[in-house]
Amino acid sequence: MQRNVLATLLIVALAACAGDARDGDSAVTARDTTAVAAPDGVIVPTPADSGCSAAPIADSSAGPVRLGMRVDEITARCPGAHDSSGTREGMPARTLVVPVGSDTVAASIVDGRAWRLAVVTPGLRTRDSLGVGTPLTRLLTLPGARALTGEGRTYVVADEPCGLSFELSEFVPKGKLDATDLKRLAGRGVKVRRVLVTGCATQ
Repeated sequence: MQRNVLATLLIVALAACAGDARDGDSAVTARDTTAVAAPDGVIVPTPADSGCSAAPIADSSAGPVRLGMRVDEITARCPGAHDSSGTREGMPARTLVVPVGSDTVAASIVDGRAWRLAVVTPGLRTRDSLGVGTPLTRLLTLPGARALTGEGRTYVVADEPCGLSFELSEFVPKGKLDATDLKRLAGRGVKVRRVLVTGCATQ
């Protein structure tokens, strides 16, 4: 009789342990499932990416890079940034190439600071979705849209957004383009090939 009681208690104890193990397995499974599902809805940035995430193009910034930032500030925020050769008004100039996700910002450096920013990839755009690939027809709807020619390139600038120059995919060797010229270019499907960020005060 005593043996039967002991056997019964042993069975109950084993069943309880098995139940605890199942509860523990369920908890682990739940955590694992959450971890797998997290990338679908939550992006946890790595330290290297935390300050170098994409942001809209604005009158004084492109992604995480702002006009006036020191080179060491840029490289600290975006560790992938590296020097590259470039030209400014036909003269060699220092350019810092800054990868921002799958996009790129090229910062012209003067006196150790970002003097002008250039965006040549389509991912970075203004809050109104203006950027590389935007049709000229869209630019012509901007307030005060007008064309400028310089350094062998044709640009469109506007009163709003200010501080930005939209380089066109086609160069027109003419000092000043009127509305008729711009409409003719727009009819040919001309688009933006590069965006320059220079700041409102300098435009």
